[in-house]
Amino acid sequence: MKNLENYYKTIISLQEAKKKEKGTPYISRIENPKELCKTLWIPLFSGNRTACFDLNHKLNGFNENKELWGENGNCGTPYRILEVPNSWDEKDITKLEKIVAKKLNKNSDYPTDRVLKADERISVIIESIHKLSMSK
Repeated sequence: MKNLENYYKTIISLQEAKKKEKGTPYISRIENPKELCKTLWIPLFSGNRTACFDLNHKLNGFNENKELWGENGNCGTPYRILEVPNSWDEKDITKLEKIVAKKLNKNSDYPTDRVLKADERISVIIESIHKLSMSK
């Protein structure tokens, strides 16, 4: 939780500085400084959005359950933001998708890149991230 709080404060600060520098009210994407935790942005809605690392668009902050939320600046899609190990790469997202699809009893023809959604399946995703992180 502390890492996500630091991530939130740092990215917000960097975004505000960039807006001031550019003279614009719009928030642009910020690259993660190396000292920050890696994040996995998981979309709430299906459609054509998939989970991705460090999207760093608009950060909405923590809700009453201490969950960090953000949204895509282009379309406003809500994203739940979770910390993942800094060593993770795209292969780990693929592994996570397959684990979650199996736990949710999805058919083998189900598009696994659509299985990571921040809806009622989020607890399965969090549990799977933890399990996959421990096996590395």
